[in-house]
Amino acid sequence: MNDAERWPEEIELPRSDASGELTVVLRLQPGLLWFQGHFPVQPIAPGFAQIEWALFYAGARARGLRLSEVGMIKFTRPLYPGERVRLRLRLEPSGGGGVVRFSFAALTARGEVPCSRGRLVLCGAS
Repeated sequence: MNDAERWPEEIELPRSDASGELTVVLRLQPGLLWFQGHFPVQPIAPGFAQIEWALFYAGARARGLRLSEVGMIKFTRPLYPGERVRLRLRLEPSGGGGVVRFSFAALTARGEVPCSRGRLVLCGAS
């Protein structure tokens, strides 16, 4: 699997605001591996792909952290191939790990449409 098949295209580079929230705008290109077979009639981005993208942008691997718990996730609308989406996230350090709070919103002609949000608990890699 190469990067073009795994990671969405960055439309706007990641940026942080004064509060520490990171925002990045992505395009979910139809050729992403995650859409293959999920589902054949109308592909959607699976939840585990959204978790991986949030962990990647939170820099979990770069900090030597790994996922230890999916604390809460709510999916309110699917993410479709070709869509532009805004990922917002915050990493809250805690002891040897931290908590990542994230949300995805589709960028449509009518504005941002919330699609998912969640909380991921991280711990030090062993």
